Amino acid sequence: MAAALRSFAPMLFGRPAFGQPVRLAATVFTSPSDFHVHANQCLETLYEKYDALCEDRPATDVSMSDGVLTINLGGAGVYVVNKQSPNQQIWLSSPISGPRRFEFDGAKSAWVCNREGVELLSLLQREIV
Repeated sequence: MAAALRSFAPMLFGRPAFGQPVRLAATVFTSPSDFHVHANQCLETLYEKYDALCEDRPATDVSMSDGVLTINLGGAGVYVVNKQSPNQQIWLSSPISGPRRFEFDGAKSAWVCNREGVELLSLLQREIV
C-alpha cells in the first residue's frame, strides 16, 4: 500500500515524480555579502527583463522590494522570486511549475535548480512568454 501511494502521490499535485536530486557544483559563498552581491545581481537582471516585457502588457506588473521580486501576470498567475540568505539560495514560486530552489553554480555562472538541474533564467523564459 505504501509503495502504491508513493508512486501515485506526485500525480496528486499535477507534477511528475522526481528522481534523485541533481548534484551541483554549487558555490559556497565565502561571506554573506558575496552571496548578496550574486543574488541581487540575479534579481536585478530578472527585474529589468520582465519589467520591460510587461510594459506593453495590460494587467501585468513587476515589482521588487527587500530582495523579493514579484511578477504579476494577471490571469496567468503570480511569480515570486526571493533570496534565502541562510541557505544561500534563490527560491521561486511559479504558478506553472510550483516551488523551486536554486543554488549558484560557479562553473556555469548561473542559478541552477537543485532538483532538476535547470537554470532559473531558462525556466522563467520557458514559462513566461
